[in-house]
Amino acid sequence: MEFRYDFDLTRPTNIFVYTLFDGREICWDVHTATACVMRLPSLCQHIPAEALHAIVARNRPFVHDWNAIDLAYPGIGAPMVVDGRQFYVLVDGNKRAAKTLRECRLSMPVMLLTPADSRASIVHCDDWSLLP
Repeated sequence: MEFRYDFDLTRPTNIFVYTLFDGREICWDVHTATACVMRLPSLCQHIPAEALHAIVARNRPFVHDWNAIDLAYPGIGAPMVVDGRQFYVLVDGNKRAAKTLRECRLSMPVMLLTPADSRASIVHCDDWSLLP
């Protein structure tokens, strides 16, 4: 299945901030990340509901209008490395992950950034060694 983003990339910058438990932060520009995944529609993975539970618990998205959340768009995942283990951070789609769970869906599509595209999308990073 191919996903496409078609929303307006000219609106104000949307920054996703991921804070590690020790306080280090990485900040991604979601619009830059979106532009990157638009070029690579083949990098789509489906994240199972079990993994979404952990993502939602960690990121705690605030949802004030469930109807405004459009599940037609996939999330965006960015690679990180902590203690030698690579994983992906959901830099866009946390509210969609919560709605996916609320509707008891089995999985959620997520477009994965390449390491180069992830780095190109970062506007602040306390520790660049966290990136592959």
